[in-house]
Amino acid sequence: KGYALDFLIKNIWADHGAYDGYFVFDADNLVRLDFVRKMDGVFSPECPVVAGYRNSKNYDGWVAAGQALCFLREVRYLNAPRTILKSCANVTGTGFVVSHEILRQAGGWPWHLLCEDLEFSTEQMIAGRRIAYCLQAEYFDEQPTGYKASVRQRLRWCKGFMQVMSRNGGAMVHRALRGCWACADMLICRIAPVVLNLLAVLFAVAGSVMTGQPAVVARTLGTLLVCAYGSMLGMAALTTVSEWHRIRASTRQKIAGVLTFPLYMATYLPIALQACVCKVEWSPVIHTKAVTLQDFENEQSPRVPAVSHRSR
Repeated sequence: KGYALDFLIKNIWADHGAYDGYFVFDADNLVRLDFVRKMDGVFSPECPVVAGYRNSKNYDGWVAAGQALCFLREVRYLNAPRTILKSCANVTGTGFVVSHEILRQAGGWPWHLLCEDLEFSTEQMIAGRRIAYCLQAEYFDEQPTGYKASVRQRLRWCKGFMQVMSRNGGAMVHRALRGCWACADMLICRIAPVVLNLLAVLFAVAGSVMTGQPAVVARTLGTLLVCAYGSMLGMAALTTVSEWHRIRASTRQKIAGVLTFPLYMATYLPIALQACVCKVEWSPVIHTKAVTLQDFENEQSPRVPAVSHRSR
């Protein structure tokens, strides 16, 4: 997608000149009629990148529900608080606007890794720019329902994350050590949980070898699994309850999504391991959800508390 965006932006400049900002969407996205107006209320020189509220068109099946909950959790409990604290969030794929000044300085869209959105986000953090979120600007994205399609997509995400950390990880650590909270926040959220869990397993194995008690490993691993399942279940329940009226699904589907969320997250482990050893290329995800914007616009949009993003 990065190459396509670069081609498009340069042709827009050649044919029409510069605009204040540019919205990025996927072809399957559905956008609320007031989306641009809501985003414009946040977009400013202090917030040159703004992302909207990423909701899901479909919630059918444990794969689609798990992925939808991941995006909702990231918007509500990671990126929205970062915006309130005037820190830097990160964009996730689509549904965002970026200022002309950023693209002009970059010479177009030079972010071409498998996760070009994460690559773009990390470079904004390193440069000291703010990415803000607008919870009132809602758009809808389609999630894959089949497990194989989800694996292909998440395999690209995992490999793309490794590419981004390989390219920008050193600069992020350097900026974090020099007081950049956004870089430190990103490193903590993305890397620390994996490192801590690996260290716990290694200590358990070392302890069993030193003491000659293999049962220690079994108990430790069992405790880790129980804690991981409980934390994932709690995370899904909290997200579902707080976003209950914005999730387009039946009560049964919402409850099922909470209960199967730990399973969805557990499947990330083999996917991440596979991404470490295999070559990954971009492949299209088939979209089949037949729903129109009018279907969503006819529903009563929930009231969302206003959040002040600009310093007055």
